[in-house]
Amino acid sequence: MSDKGRRLKKIGLVLAGGGGRGAYHIGVWRALRETGLEEYITSVAGSSVGGLNAALFVQKDLDKAQDIWKSISMKTILTPRFKGEHSRPALFERDGLGRIIDEGLDMRCFDNGGYNCWMACVRVDGPDNKEEEVQYIDFEGRKAVRKYVCGRTEYFNLKHVQGDDTRKKILLATSAMPLVFPKEDIDGHHYEDGGTKDNIPLRPLYEIDKCDVIFAVHLANTDNPIDRKRYPNATIFEIFPKGNLGGLIDVDGIFDFTAEGAAKRIGQGYDDCYDLFRRMAEIIRSGHEGHIVRTDAYMK
Repeated sequence: MSDKGRRLKKIGLVLAGGGGRGAYHIGVWRALRETGLEEYITSVAGSSVGGLNAALFVQKDLDKAQDIWKSISMKTILTPRFKGEHSRPALFERDGLGRIIDEGLDMRCFDNGGYNCWMACVRVDGPDNKEEEVQYIDFEGRKAVRKYVCGRTEYFNLKHVQGDDTRKKILLATSAMPLVFPKEDIDGHHYEDGGTKDNIPLRPLYEIDKCDVIFAVHLANTDNPIDRKRYPNATIFEIFPKGNLGGLIDVDGIFDFTAEGAAKRIGQGYDDCYDLFRRMAEIIRSGHEGHIVRTDAYMK
C-alpha cells in the first residue's frame, strides 16, 4: 500500500443490504481492484448481504467471491423450514448460507488482515441501550474495539471477535431477515438482520475508525441519500445503481439468487463505478488528495 495514501486519508467502504441484489457489490469490488483503489481501503462495513460481501472483501479473493455468486441458487439460500421442528418462527433454514461461509470464507483473513470489518446486527431482546457504548478487548497489549453499540444496533468488528463459531453466527445474524430466517444467539442475546435498523452502516467507520473518505454502495436507486450533517468530517461518495436491481418482493430482486441475475448485477456494479474509482485512484497516486473536496458527492 502507498504510504502517502494511507497516511493522508483513511478510506472506508460500506456495503448495503439487499438480498440477491448484493451481487452488485462484487462488480464494485472488481472496479476497485482494476483501478488500484482497493489497496487504499482501510476499513469495511456492511449490513445483511453487504456484511457477507464485506467479509469476502477482507479475504481479498475476488475470483472466489465471483464464483460463489455465480454458482448460487435459490435452493441453496431459500431452503424451506418445516413447522414443529424449531422453537423460533422462520420460513427458511440457514444451512445453505452456513455451507457457503464454511467453504468460501477462511476466518484467518480477519486475524491476518489489516482491515476492521464491521457487521451491523440488531439485538431483539433485553433492555435498550440509551447511550453509545464501545466494548474493548485486549489485543497484543493494547485495547481494540470488539463492538460498537448504538441502541439496539450493534456493530461487531470481526477482526477482534474471538472464535470462528462466533464470527459465523454474526455473519448469519446480520442477514437474518425477520420471519424469513431464524434469529441468531450471540453472547446470550438474539440478533437479526442489521438492515432493519441501519442498512448502510457508516457509523463505525466514522466514529471508531475515523475515516476521512467513505464510499457507500446502495442496492436500490430509490434509497434516501445519507444525512451528511451527521458526518461533517468525512467526504462521502454514495453509489446508487444506475439501473433497477429489482424490488423488495420481486422475484428478480431481493430474492433473486440465480447465476444469471448475479452475473448481470456484477457487470452493472463494475460499469457504474469504474470511472469514479479510476479518478479517485489517480488523485491519490498523484499525491493531490486535497482535490478530494470535502463536500457532498453522490452518483445516481
